[in-house]
Amino acid sequence: MDISESGPCVLCNKPSTAGCLDCNDLLYCSEACLLADKPHHALLCHSFSQNPPTSTTGNRHVRAFSFPADTTEPKLVWVPVSGFADPDTGISFQEADIVQFFPPTVVPQTLHAERNSVRHRESNSMLEIWHTAAQAGSANRCIESLAKGKEGDGLFYDWKGGVLVLAMTRPTGFMVDPGAYKNAQARDFRDAVDFLVDYGNTAHAQSVRETLNTLGASTSTAERSNRSYEPYGVTGMGSIVSEME
Repeated sequence: MDISESGPCVLCNKPSTAGCLDCNDLLYCSEACLLADKPHHALLCHSFSQNPPTSTTGNRHVRAFSFPADTTEPKLVWVPVSGFADPDTGISFQEADIVQFFPPTVVPQTLHAERNSVRHRESNSMLEIWHTAAQAGSANRCIESLAKGKEGDGLFYDWKGGVLVLAMTRPTGFMVDPGAYKNAQARDFRDAVDFLVDYGNTAHAQSVRETLNTLGASTSTAERSNRSYEPYGVTGMGSIVSEME
């Protein structure tokens, strides 16, 4: 790993001085941060080293993260993707084939996140989170296990059923560059874990509401809800802010 061309520490954002020698995919500023991140990183470190992006040919599959409901360990998985070009504009769009990761009786929903509000930084990629909301009855044991040991030792949101997280490039505009799927990296896994464990944190929702209130008292609750997490790069959180009104 070439530290001279490295980014910040995955945990605290300070300049990095060392990295994981097993997967060569994560950077840290100190041994303390490396050890603090180890319980989560160790879950997929070996999988990253054994499944490099060149494991599949072309761009027909991308690496992603599966958080199964019935086990305590996440998985690094390959998700099929297909693309097509709009005949009028020539703009390319992609679609991920996620059917195999969810029961046929449920229709998964999506969330998108571009910022890690736990680490107070932009996320490594735009994350696309597929989940079953309240349609699946069983609690997600995998995400529950990720929350153990954090302050409060629990989740803010009751995740049900399996969850699939894909990494994407950031779109510059739907009719210019809608973004594209890419192979998820270890840093994306850190961002995904932080998002899933912190999702529904009303302390963050309160902060967003106070920010939106400064835009003017005439802004309706519905309008504020629709824009609720724009400052954090997250969509799909409007209901949390609405409940606090």
